[in-house]
Amino acid sequence: MARSFSMAEAKHILDRHRLIRQRMDEARTFEASRTQELRAALKGMTDHRLRLLLRAIPVEELNQEGSGIRTRLLRDNGLCTLEDVHNASAARLEAIVGISAENALSIKRTADEMVKKARGAVRLQISADERDSVSTRVVKAAATLRTGRPHAQTCLELADFEPDRILAALNDAAPRRNPLVWAFTPRRKKEQAEAALAYLSDLLNRDFGHKALAAADGLEQACTLTAHQAWELFIRDPIPFFNLIEEMEPGLLNAGDGDYGLPGELAREIEKQPLHLEGLTCTLRRYQEWGVKYILHQEQVLLGDEMGLGKTVQSIAAMVSLRNEGATHFAVVCPASVLANWCREIPRHSDLPVVQVYGPQRTAALQYWKEAGGVAVTTYESTPHFVLEEGFRMA
Repeated sequence: MARSFSMAEAKHILDRHRLIRQRMDEARTFEASRTQELRAALKGMTDHRLRLLLRAIPVEELNQEGSGIRTRLLRDNGLCTLEDVHNASAARLEAIVGISAENALSIKRTADEMVKKARGAVRLQISADERDSVSTRVVKAAATLRTGRPHAQTCLELADFEPDRILAALNDAAPRRNPLVWAFTPRRKKEQAEAALAYLSDLLNRDFGHKALAAADGLEQACTLTAHQAWELFIRDPIPFFNLIEEMEPGLLNAGDGDYGLPGELAREIEKQPLHLEGLTCTLRRYQEWGVKYILHQEQVLLGDEMGLGKTVQSIAAMVSLRNEGATHFAVVCPASVLANWCREIPRHSDLPVVQVYGPQRTAALQYWKEAGGVAVTTYESTPHFVLEEGFRMA
């Protein structure tokens, strides 16, 4: 007969496996349910932003194209904004003295068309400085999906490990949980229970058990994230949140279409441009990835993003991709006021070596860079001293 397990030991083993099975069941619907939750949160935030936008549009805008709508009548009857008119029924409009049934339908068509255009123009901004309820719901849903995904995937992979044998063992071992049931369990059933417990205990102490319990714990933590924890994750690294939303709802966080205003053929070529970002230690947002592809495809470009959108990171990513294709020498020429920033940001976001070619040691630094390669960072004022031999090729 297999070794006898105490009631407490048996309960612990069975509880661990029950937890694992519960998480495996949850993992089967995790992706679909949490994706639906995030989509609903994004729709709620979009609807909220749309309402704020409509509330700010005066009713007089209905007549912006000279449609002849008597907006004075609408305002005198309490319909002062586009939101008011959109929410009003045709019957409500028709009840206003001076507006016929035909006029009411025309007003509704005009208002609905304007609302449709406004909805298409809504773009979301998520900031830790503006933690209202709608943005918190989005951040919490995104944090749950993002952090829970790898654990759910592990659970699904482990679910295929001896499922029938594990289920049979759990059934055989069940009597050991209840002292009264155990007392009246036949000897043969007790032997089966002890053997099943030995098998289940061994599983918990093997790679299966370690991975399953870690994944179960990770999935539980993801599904029980508080709003505060979700925002902390967002503040620590917001880009994966933005990428997840952009992947799910392209264009919702960015102005313009997916081609960024480029001709279709050129946009398709840029989209196919390969990136080799091994050695880049940060995550690019979708528009940043597009910018890097544009740089590599066009070769001679002026990157004109607004301040704060990550031009430095895009430049570093382009150098990393070129390095991974065989390039060895790069140069950054910048104002002296930001030279230290470049020297700090390059190693922060990549494994590219940096050589500061500036100051009294610039000649020796330049020679070292020529021999060793990497990114030479210098200033506009130092460029007369940045002398390269004929035929020297950067990148």
